Amino acid sequence: MTKIQANAKTHVGQVRDHNEDTFIVGLNPVLDSWVLSSDDQDISESGAVFVVADGMGGENAGEIAAEIAVQSIKAYIQSELKKEGETNIVRLLESSLIFAHNQIKDACRVNAEYIGMGTTASVCFIKNDKLFVSWIGDSRVYRYSRHGRVHALPYHFNNLEILSEDHSKVWQMMVHGEISLEEARTHEQSNIITQSLGDLFRTPRPESREYPLFQDDFILICSDGLNGMLSDESIEKIISSENDSPEKIAENMVIEANIAGGHDNITLILIKIIEGIPFNESQTLKKKGENTIKTIAVNNPKKRKSVRFLLGFLFALFLVFTFIQREKILSWIKAGIKNNPVIKQDSIPTNTETPEVLKPEVDEVDVETPGSDYYL
Repeated sequence: MTKIQANAKTHVGQVRDHNEDTFIVGLNPVLDSWVLSSDDQDISESGAVFVVADGMGGENAGEIAAEIAVQSIKAYIQSELKKEGETNIVRLLESSLIFAHNQIKDACRVNAEYIGMGTTASVCFIKNDKLFVSWIGDSRVYRYSRHGRVHALPYHFNNLEILSEDHSKVWQMMVHGEISLEEARTHEQSNIITQSLGDLFRTPRPESREYPLFQDDFILICSDGLNGMLSDESIEKIISSENDSPEKIAENMVIEANIAGGHDNITLILIKIIEGIPFNESQTLKKKGENTIKTIAVNNPKKRKSVRFLLGFLFALFLVFTFIQREKILSWIKAGIKNNPVIKQDSIPTNTETPEVLKPEVDEVDVETPGSDYYL
């Protein structure tokens, strides 16, 4: 049985005049009362749900988009979990995000003042010693444990690792080796996201991950108002504080983000696994190791540029060699043409009959049409 202790904080920050972030927690998602308790909680058979949404749109009601998102995700998950039968958690979370997306679009159709609003959303689901993560946008999910990391992705500082991947322009730049992870955090285009809920012109494509959970793990879900102000090194330093409760750690994160500038709303949910299975490296996802080209590109963009330069240099050598040897190459081509003459069109026999093309017999198949507009 997994037992957790959870805490959540939201703050307007030092610059904005209103808060467009929101969160919701369902410690027993089948029940109607989704409330947060700082007491130790056993994870029920139906699991536990944690959502952070970062609204956008300013005067165009970003906070309304975020609130619609969390309430829609709650309603969808609750309805699906009440049904009998085995539940595919990944499909459940991704479908809940698409459902929320359509609800926001419907609100825009009803009220023209809402056009332009949208939100990010990251959903975490804990069940049977596993963490399921689905997201749209750049609200992040982190994991920290003093015992070790659980996968081979290079997005980490010591034992603090990023479990999600931002849907943002700077994240794409970082993955392609153009900037480092820290440079992406402070980049002038860090506010440009590539996917959101409520986009009137494109349906978002949620991403999902599944990870093992171990005793003493910390799971952090946050809007970019936190990780945009604090480096991963700073977050790791705060979250690794000895003997601090999740409530105290969450409070310190908000304080430090505001001290660093508080340029955006700050929202986070921090979960500590009080009781669970002991850490076991054989159960982690470190199958491919970490010494990969992708790791080099992310951690050191200069090495990535060196690789590109080397490939370009080799290609230039190939072109020079081809130019020098062009006479020999042309002679080889001419010799090949002589040995393999082309058949002229008028020499092809005209009395050949065209064979009959037989169509394969195919049984008719009934195609079931999904009964919901939100079917994935």
